[in-house]
Amino acid sequence: MFTPKQWLMIAGGGALSALLLVAPATGNFGGLLFAYFCQIPLFLIGLGIGTAAGAIAAAIAGAVFAVLGGSVGFFVFLALFAVPVVLLVRQALLSRQDEKGVAEWYPAGLLAAWATCYGLCLLAIACFWIGMSSESLEERVQAYFAEVMNAVAHRMGAGSDAQQANLIVSDGVVSILPGLVALSWLVVLIVNGTLSQGLLTRFGVNLRPSPNFGMMELPSWLTVVAAVLLMSAIILPGAFGYFATNAAFLVALPFLLVGVAIAHVVAGRVSAGPLLLILFYFLLLVSKWLIVLVAFLGLIEQMAGIRQRLAHAGEED
Repeated sequence: MFTPKQWLMIAGGGALSALLLVAPATGNFGGLLFAYFCQIPLFLIGLGIGTAAGAIAAAIAGAVFAVLGGSVGFFVFLALFAVPVVLLVRQALLSRQDEKGVAEWYPAGLLAAWATCYGLCLLAIACFWIGMSSESLEERVQAYFAEVMNAVAHRMGAGSDAQQANLIVSDGVVSILPGLVALSWLVVLIVNGTLSQGLLTRFGVNLRPSPNFGMMELPSWLTVVAAVLLMSAIILPGAFGYFATNAAFLVALPFLLVGVAIAHVVAGRVSAGPLLLILFYFLLLVSKWLIVLVAFLGLIEQMAGIRQRLAHAGEED
């Protein structure tokens, strides 16, 4: 099935993934940074050798993490890190022949939609699990995150930081805290997958060509999901409205990516394009309103086809 060299790479990739995830247990900031990239070894194995290899590497990583973190950690690792990687790798390696016999690979927009839907499922399960009490879901989320942040602060020996953590969690941010956590998880997943594909392409060992993110198109049903969640967040009261509000943050990310793609198309039409893109990304990092605007622009793009119009105008020029 695999060569001895490939088996060694699969085992090594799985073990490295688990070790990167447990790096924060060292108690330093560098370990936390390593944990963000724990999915890269799994992506490299899956996108470089195949889906089966990626699944085996994920299973090895889960087994190593179970030894280091216990049975609960094993299931958390599988749900949050291993399964989404294997799912995306499987979809990414799907292809078909068009009328001219050219391979059509699974599009980037559908990959983003799959990742978003998986994140929505995790968010729904987490909200259901946290909210299983007589208290409101928002109160339970506030108490739960306060406990988590206190435990983290205590483990890192920051007693005063624990009180500050309580103040942060008790602030109005708790209304969108699950959505922000889910959003950061999705960002890390997409970044790790993109970096892995870029590395494989750089060394010429990729199984599929890199997607053209500049022309990424989302499926129409994701637009419907986003519209339903936005309306539900405004209309529905209680736990359902709370979940819809946080889910809307998660669904906004694919549209943000489309909005960023529009910025790349616009920058490509002017001589100062690279400088404008640097300024654009800087403003994107410091301005939450620009993020909302770009995501909304991506939503409009799904219905208006702005990039195609710009491309057509460029050909006429």
